[in-house]
Amino acid sequence: MAAPAPAPEPERTFEVVLVDGGARLIEIVREIRDLCGLAIHEAKAMVDRAPQVVKQTRDRGEAEAFKQRLEGSGGTVEIRGG
Repeated sequence: MAAPAPAPEPERTFEVVLVDGGARLIEIVREIRDLCGLAIHEAKAMVDRAPQVVKQTRDRGEAEAFKQRLEGSGGTVEIRGG
């Protein structure tokens, strides 16, 4: 009798979380709009509801790139998961 196959490893998901929009509201709203492909009012609503998940990805590098761009615009960002 063959041994059962091992269970597949669950895929790791990283969440990029905007914790705080910071003082430069216009810059962070523009960056979220560009990164996420949202309309300006949707991006502003996302910043206003912080903390908010901005992006979910399986790629740690992509999550880090999002974090750097958002922090460069004045936001406070965390990467959760992994």
